[in-house]
Amino acid sequence: MGQLGDAWQAGKGQWIATPLRLVLSEASNRCLVLGSTPLSLAGQRINARISCAGPTRFADRTQIKDHSLGQTVDAWLGALQPLADWTTHIIEAGESRMEQVGGLAVDQLEIYAPDVLRSQRRTGRWIAIGEVPRPLAEVRLCRPKLQYAPQYDRPYYLTHFAFKDGSLALQRQSAVPYSISLRLRFGFDMRLGTPRQLGIVPSESTFTIDKPLTLPDPERRVFSLGWPDRNADAASERLTFHNDALPIVLHALKRLSVNPVIARRPMA
Repeated sequence: MGQLGDAWQAGKGQWIATPLRLVLSEASNRCLVLGSTPLSLAGQRINARISCAGPTRFADRTQIKDHSLGQTVDAWLGALQPLADWTTHIIEAGESRMEQVGGLAVDQLEIYAPDVLRSQRRTGRWIAIGEVPRPLAEVRLCRPKLQYAPQYDRPYYLTHFAFKDGSLALQRQSAVPYSISLRLRFGFDMRLGTPRQLGIVPSESTFTIDKPLTLPDPERRVFSLGWPDRNADAASERLTFHNDALPIVLHALKRLSVNPVIARRPMA
């Protein structure tokens, strides 16, 4: 409820009821109904029938005459610069803070380089620095290998490398908070021409996502529109959504330059 906006955490274990609001998508006549207003009262207020699915409530926006309660999907998610502009800004800010670190060993580090892995016909996003056989033209995201840093407190850096004697060597770097690094990966995907894909399987009234990506804030809140699939095995991360939520999910993926792949689940 907190992620959706149906309640607001005020701190010290206290939650506050939120007012009635509508999230309007340009790609759909269905709108997301948010807030702590009871179902019957919400329907009277907007003069439309509200349907419920999992944690979400939706209504037909064509029936609603008063749109003063409405907000865009971007406003609900949280307005940010377009990903390309945001990435450029973060990189420029990081480069302005960089310090010289030439000569440090790189065998404990890995970099975010899906383009290098693709050229090597390998899957994945992170690669050990020693496995990169060529110069890198621009700054990269860098982190210690898992065995050299605790997973819960892994540091991230924006780093410039030199290419000497057939291998990469550190030149300059600046620290990046984890939350920034998470969004920055999608920005690098765009810059490197290696956008991610996310499989979406529709059915008559719902759709599922088998392996949700780890999205940054604020886009990750769209996954709160779904619920765990009871028909999936215990180890599955599959989420189920009502079809009314699809335009909102697609909007969030577009903000991160993620390509949705609409597919049909194979018959058992």
